[in-house]
Amino acid sequence: VPSGYRMSTVRLKDGRTLIGTISAQTEQRILLNITGTVKPIVIDSEDVLSVEFSSQSMMPAGLVNDLGEDQIRNLFAYLMGDHQVPIKD
Repeated sequence: VPSGYRMSTVRLKDGRTLIGTISAQTEQRILLNITGTVKPIVIDSEDVLSVEFSSQSMMPAGLVNDLGEDQIRNLFAYLMGDHQVPIKD
């Protein structure tokens, strides 16, 4: 799985656990993209207990196997879009 699509679990000293994809990392900071957020969350490295990387993609294996051509086209259009679709109540 390419690093830009690999899920990372970031455990913080304050007890929180954040899960997302790391878009940038330096000695001082981690930028973590979390599903449903527009901008990455900035985490100071001094606040981090651990970072674990998943070897699995966010997209489930075999997802497209049972989809028709239109559904696959719609899925790719959504994934390539630049905004989150509103969640229905």
